[in-house]
Amino acid sequence: MKRLKCILLAAIVAAMMVPSFSFAALAQPGDDIESPTWSDDMTIYFPQQISKKYNGKKPNIPVAMFVNGKYEGLYKSPDGQILTTDSANIGSYEVFIPGTDFSFIYTIKPGDNEVTVLDKAGNEFADVTLAYASVKKASKTIRIGKVKSLSGGKVTYKSLSKGITVSSKGVIKVKKGMKPGTYQIKVTCKAKGNYATGTKIINIIVTE
Repeated sequence: MKRLKCILLAAIVAAMMVPSFSFAALAQPGDDIESPTWSDDMTIYFPQQISKKYNGKKPNIPVAMFVNGKYEGLYKSPDGQILTTDSANIGSYEVFIPGTDFSFIYTIKPGDNEVTVLDKAGNEFADVTLAYASVKKASKTIRIGKVKSLSGGKVTYKSLSKGITVSSKGVIKVKKGMKPGTYQIKVTCKAKGNYATGTKIINIIVTE
């Protein structure tokens, strides 16, 4: 068993030195290759990438097998499936190599949280363009409608520019006399469930 551990440790080091897609180039997850019986001649190359972003699917984890230096395919579970995690949800999972005492940790990270901002009419909120003449002598109010996100987390608003304010309910106020330029409001949807915090920038453009 000591000999086996040395082989595996060397394999881990080698795996860290190769490109991320080297295993995919050797064989795809659908290849019909049965796992050979574990022996002293076998070397296992753990995947370099042991994390991914959540996408609603369990990851296929390519663990390459070599026997006497010859590639024999991707290691599969006893039922013939490519190794994967117990769940598609975010978290850290211990993945065991069938027929051995070895395992490694695979992490599923929060997915990208796409944010969609709508106007009061229910259309996607586009950049707002205001003529300088319209704000020269009076302030201007713009109302944000519904905000949607994959996380469904709490929505907050923040002005990134002086002279522009926004309330907790998404009411934007452009100060009287704002000079021509581009001003910004940041819409944030808090992380929740399997998704990270998401943001959207709204531009308020004052033209000449």
